Amino acid sequence: MPRLYIDIETLPGRERPDPSEIAPPKNYKDPAKIKAYQQEKVEETYRAQALDSMRGQILCVGFAVDNEPAGIIAGADEFEILSALERLVENQPNETPLVWIGHNIKNFDLQWLWRKAIQQGFKSLAESIPRYRFDKRVVDTAELWAGPDIRAYCKLDDIARFLGFEGKQDMDGSQVYDNYLAGNHEAVLDYCKADVELTRKIHKAMLFER
Repeated sequence: MPRLYIDIETLPGRERPDPSEIAPPKNYKDPAKIKAYQQEKVEETYRAQALDSMRGQILCVGFAVDNEPAGIIAGADEFEILSALERLVENQPNETPLVWIGHNIKNFDLQWLWRKAIQQGFKSLAESIPRYRFDKRVVDTAELWAGPDIRAYCKLDDIARFLGFEGKQDMDGSQVYDNYLAGNHEAVLDYCKADVELTRKIHKAMLFER
């Protein structure tokens, strides 16, 4: 079965939250204190949108098909990115099911891609993305590594170092948005692509395909 290794990078959405929408701690009663708290939390709340598929936006999709070199899909907006991803998926052979592989892909990457495909009308892409919990067309390396202990989540970088691979160097996921703001767009794209390569190495190691 053809393997599609996937990793996405995300950003906060285009609209910042209204301070009045931010819930203060329940023990706050003073209106001035509540207002100050809400204003203080705007930036933090906004940045958190990068983890919320219904509020944030996809910046890019890193991918690799089987043993081919990793590539990157980026564009002016999500529509352009999803359109390119749909073409990539449609161009794969139909004889055998496409296997989607990624780190924490079930809870994050595929969730984002499917919801965005539904939102923007990419029917073919949405129907190609596995949605069942135990679908064999998905291999989540985080889940595979954790085994029966679902709480035993390990970062991709930690697994890589444990297996003797060179881990991430100059960036991690928490730094993507700041690098994007600083104009380091190519560095972010390279980071996404490197994650795909690292995921493939780890997955192959798990299958003794080194």
